[in-house]
Amino acid sequence: LSATVIIIAIMLYTLFKINRIWDFRRAFTKWQDLFMIKYTFTIYFAWVTVATALNVTIWLKHGLGIAPVLLSEVGWSVVVLVVAFLIAAYTFITIGTRAYGTIIIWAYVAIYVSTKAPYPTLAYLAAALAGLMLLLLADRTIRKERSFGYKLIS
Repeated sequence: LSATVIIIAIMLYTLFKINRIWDFRRAFTKWQDLFMIKYTFTIYFAWVTVATALNVTIWLKHGLGIAPVLLSEVGWSVVVLVVAFLIAAYTFITIGTRAYGTIIIWAYVAIYVSTKAPYPTLAYLAAALAGLMLLLLADRTIRKERSFGYKLIS
């Protein structure tokens, strides 16, 4: 493994553990502090999730040189997109906030836009995965509305 893949994987694991262990609501009594710290931290966590997928993709293609041997370049991209989505979905369901889900959606929309012309298969897969994350996000929002007794979306 390359040093960057190891470092980014350690960062992702550490952020995941911090999010699981740290009770943001107890650490910050003012809602402004909670909002600023938790959402800033969550956005960073989502970016590291996306960066991990990117680093692994680059490592598979250039570091190992096995990408064209076992699967085509598009095939490896499909595998990485799906695995990255599964990791992101698990993280979102387990500990993520709506900010985390929004960043993941943004990343998949960006993949859709950038690969639409050269690789339509990847573009449509990215759009579908963005749609799935949007459904998870909508589900989380509806559940929050029901548990708090007021509307979060007007």
